[in-house]
Amino acid sequence: MSPQVLVVGAGTAGLTLALALKKSDIDVRIIDKVSLPMVGQRGSGIMPRTLELHGLLGTLPDILQQGNEFRVLKLYQPPSTEPHKVLGFAERRAVTPSVPYPNAVGLWQQYHEGIIRDHLKKHGTDVEYSTELTAFQQFDDHVTATLIKRSASGEETTETVTVPYLVSTEGAHSVVRKGIPLTFLGETTAQNFIVSDIEVLGGHEHQDMHMYGTPGQKAVGLMFNGPPDSIDCYMIFIGSDWDTDKLASGREALIEAFHSFTGRTDVVFGKMMTLSKYTPNIRMVNKFSEGRCFVAGDSAHVHSPTGGQGLNSGIQDSINLAWKLASVIKGQSPPSLLDTYTEERIPIIAAMLNKTRELHYRTVSRNPDDSVWQRGGALTMMGINYRASPIVLDEIHQVDTGVLPDPYDSGSEINAGDRAPDAPELVDLKGETTSLFKIFGYTHHTALVFAQDIVAAKPILEGLKAYGDKVKTVVIVPQGSSLPTGNIQADYVLEDKAGHAYHAYIDAEKPCTTVVVRPDSYIGAIVSDDGGIRKYFEKIYL
Repeated sequence: MSPQVLVVGAGTAGLTLALALKKSDIDVRIIDKVSLPMVGQRGSGIMPRTLELHGLLGTLPDILQQGNEFRVLKLYQPPSTEPHKVLGFAERRAVTPSVPYPNAVGLWQQYHEGIIRDHLKKHGTDVEYSTELTAFQQFDDHVTATLIKRSASGEETTETVTVPYLVSTEGAHSVVRKGIPLTFLGETTAQNFIVSDIEVLGGHEHQDMHMYGTPGQKAVGLMFNGPPDSIDCYMIFIGSDWDTDKLASGREALIEAFHSFTGRTDVVFGKMMTLSKYTPNIRMVNKFSEGRCFVAGDSAHVHSPTGGQGLNSGIQDSINLAWKLASVIKGQSPPSLLDTYTEERIPIIAAMLNKTRELHYRTVSRNPDDSVWQRGGALTMMGINYRASPIVLDEIHQVDTGVLPDPYDSGSEINAGDRAPDAPELVDLKGETTSLFKIFGYTHHTALVFAQDIVAAKPILEGLKAYGDKVKTVVIVPQGSSLPTGNIQADYVLEDKAGHAYHAYIDAEKPCTTVVVRPDSYIGAIVSDDGGIRKYFEKIYL
């Protein structure tokens, strides 16, 4: 079968997009011009909201198994070799019924990508390396792309492919973004960072992050965030007082600078895997698509690494786009649904860049305060919402149309457009226990019908029949209610045994409220009757 989507770039955003499409039964081809998968740590922080999205894709168990807890940052002032401060990256949050993964996980990007790549392979798709997009042209009903494939011996073969859709996740130098063209406005910062992945053979503990010096002046950091037995380390030189050209000259210059600045001559380094000079850019596109061509991840936005938002934002771009692409390709939704990819993601990315820009300049100031190292609060990405989206519907909550909602902070009251919370201890007709996160799925909407009894739910269930397997139906009755017997026209009938679902979602006194959860586990609608259901799905389906 010919691919329906060509994904250019096999980093986390591209791999996530390809996997999400494959899980939706969409044939996809994914290419990358590099000859081998990336090596090194790069973006290692996986935020709580991204962990939840990995749950939708089936990759979460592997992420949790291989990942590490972000622990502490130890600050040193050379020549002292003892930390003068030990800071937590974020306050450790307890697991709650609505938030089962409240804390970030650290995992080197090479392992993160490997997990997604392995799952993609299980779905029958391999990344085609040494394959570069050099040109493309789009038409009303398709895109043609020119590819150059390079063999191990250096021989080049040109291929022209035709696909319905083209998505670029190839990074800041995106051929697609430049060719559409999209604007890429923003700024190039004045700072240069030197980053390296290098082995630490001895003389230093192999956990946590260690920062020697002051980032706004002269500092070097070591981060140990690989698998438990790993000796690999991510080293970063920050500060205007470094000779970055000299540092970038090779392994010996890097090690000599570390030893002389920190006084830690006892630290023994091994093989250096990567070394690069990095100047943070803070930029984003004016829109995320043009016709049948889309951009996601670093093709759409670049940023300072402070805050750990970039890799996570790219994954969330892909999760937002893939279910919409799948629905349009299957003929279930109008092509106009794809316009909401830009409408929903632009406010999120703009807010993210503002946050990371502020954090960047505070970090590289001459005298940063301790708060620059905190990665909690909004940076967990749990408050990201699509309340302003044209395809969400909320008939229950009053919305001030004159005030734009904060796209990074949903507040305490749940609204349409917000993240859909989990709720455990739901008991089915067989007496078995489940949770909402086990029911949500990337290939369907989920309609949560909160009803005092099954009689109140019947009009809603009758209306939902029109959508077939595109919508899973879940009736949730309050704790203490008896579950009905007989033929119930719902995929699930559950008692909210501990009250977690009603507490998270609705007012238990209302006779019937339906919450429609989208495939990307954001709330698409909160409505009170079958008319609201129809009104919402008219925005989504043909």
